[in-house]
Formats: sequence, C-alpha cells, structure tokens
Amino acid sequence: MSRSLPRRLFDLAEALQSGGGSTAAELALRLGVSERTVRRDIARLRELDMPVEGRPGRYGGVSLEPGALLPAVRFTDDELLALVTGLGSVAVADENRLGRAARSALDRLHAVMPAGTRDRVVALQEATAFEGVATGATAPSEHVFTLAKASRERTSVDITYRGPNGDTRRRIDPYGIARLGNWYLAAYCHLRQALRTFRLDRIGTVRVTTERFQRPAGFDTLREVARSIALAPFNGEVECRALLHADIATVSRHVTLTDVALDQVGDAVRLTLRCGEGELRRVVWHLLRFPFPVTIEAPAGLVAEARAVASRAAALAAGAALTSAGDVDPQAFVSSTQPPGTAPQSET
Repeated sequence: MSRSLPRRLFDLAEALQSGGGSTAAELALRLGVSERTVRRDIARLRELDMPVEGRPGRYGGVSLEPGALLPAVRFTDDELLALVTGLGSVAVADENRLGRAARSALDRLHAVMPAGTRDRVVALQEATAFEGVATGATAPSEHVFTLAKASRERTSVDITYRGPNGDTRRRIDPYGIARLGNWYLAAYCHLRQALRTFRLDRIGTVRVTTERFQRPAGFDTLREVARSIALAPFNGEVECRALLHADIATVSRHVTLTDVALDQVGDAVRLTLRCGEGELRRVVWHLLRFPFPVTIEAPAGLVAEARAVASRAAALAAGAALTSAGDVDPQAFVSSTQPPGTAPQSET
C-alpha cells in the first residue's frame, strides 16, 4: 500500500465523520480527488470494517458514525467552554495561519464528540460572539450552554438575576451571548419591556420554558452588548462623543475599541463611550487613527486633550522637542546618537 493512501483514507474518514452525510461529488470537491477515487476509498474503508453508512435518495449521502475513527472524546462542561471560547477567540482574532488552525481544530473536535455534545457546542458557537480574552468574572458553564441552546432554538427562559437592588425574577428572550472580558447576554426582558444586557455571572437560576420568540432580523449581539456597556454610567467617568464622517460600515471596520456605541446621525456616525478623566488622551489617540474626518462633540476635556496633542505634534514636525508637560523645549531636541548636553551636528 502506498504511503499516500492511508493519509487519504484518514482524510476521507474524517470528512465522513464530521459531514453529517455527504455525496460523492461533495467529498471529491472537499478532498481534491475524483468521484471514482472517493467511491473506491469508501469501499476500502468498508473492507476495513469501518461503519460507513449510506442513505439513498435526493437528500441522502454517506457518513461515518462519531467515534468510529477515534474513540469518542468526552469533556466536562467547563472543559468544553474553555475549548470553544479559547479556540473561538483565536479564530476571530487571527485571520491568518493561527486563526485557520483554530477553526480546523474545532472541526476536528466536532468529529470525535458524541452527537449530543457536538450539538451543544454548535449551539454555543452559533449563539456566542467573542471579543478579546476573558479577564472578568467566570460564568457558570451550565448556564452558558443552556442559554446558548435556548438562543439557538428561540425559546424564552425564566431567570433570577442579582441586580444592584437585589434579586429579581424575569422572563427573557435570549438573543445572543457575548464575551467582552465578562460574559454577557443580550435579551429582550419581559419585565422591563425592552432590550437589556445581563451579566451571566449574576444569573442565579435558569429555567427553559415552552414559549417561543423571534429574534429581530440582523441583530448584532456583540455590537448591542458593547453599546450597552459604553452607555452604562459609572462613578468618576465621563461620556465622550464624536462624529465620524463616514458610513457605518467603514467606521465599524476601523473601530477597535469594544465598549463603544455607534449610531447613524445623518451622513455621519456618532461614537459614544465612557472613560475616566485620566483616559481622555487615549481616546484622542484612538480618534487620530481614523482615516476619515472626526468632529469631537463632548466633553470639553476631550477637546482640550486633542488641542494639546495637536500642539505637540506641530512642535515635533517643526523640529522641536517636548517636555513632559507638553511645552516646547528647543534645547532638548538632540539626536539620539549625541551625548547628553551637546548640540546636534550638521553634516558637511
């Protein structure tokens, strides 16, 4: 037997185990071989006592039972959550080789999971939007999976929620889950008759009901949760607003901060976020990165910081150095190769 045949058989078996029923034409396209080769290799797998199943008819196909290629791998809920969120975060954050590897690893895990486990993982992946790494409170794994399944199946849920004024009982329609440091749930709250964002670590009990709901078309969980966080008032914080003169699709591609709200205002997009007084300069530097015009609306401190940054940039462009206070210090502008206290030398 040639060295390439076992590898090809393994690739075929993996495709059969993860595909849920594929035709010979689909397998040939996926594996880069002819349909005749696929049929011959399927026959070879059957000779090796692999449980290859075929379903005739228009919607039929060929599949391999989960666990036939490798023993079925079983994970605890915490392990599953760690695997899916870890690999999912890498897949989102890196569009190159590492991201492709993360997506491939998830596909391979699907292939060796029992059907019930795989369904729970798929529900979690479909219901959850990832952004950055987990740095906040840990959400109970069972709640995450239950709410993800309810979101996928569009089923309302009864919860108890620990808020600033004590526990409340609510019926919610879970639209989607997002992880932005902490775990969040975007949901329609029947108690408040409005869209709300919930911290998953503050949810006490979860009971799935038989009531069904419809999620708004085009609902963006990550954007809604980020907006909710950005507009939430905190002590010692100020609200920053700026008009970004571009369409919202262009703006969305360039906004890298997560805790922001974006709203269409005429031909512009208003960016709103909250930050501490000491973080205003960081906001200015973020605004400077945009390739389109920006108009700062508020607060006055943000305008002052922008003017200070512009003054420093102008001084540097004029060939002067800056003190830590932001004033121009012409005597301090020396080449990095000059000893301290000496004047720069011109070349002749």
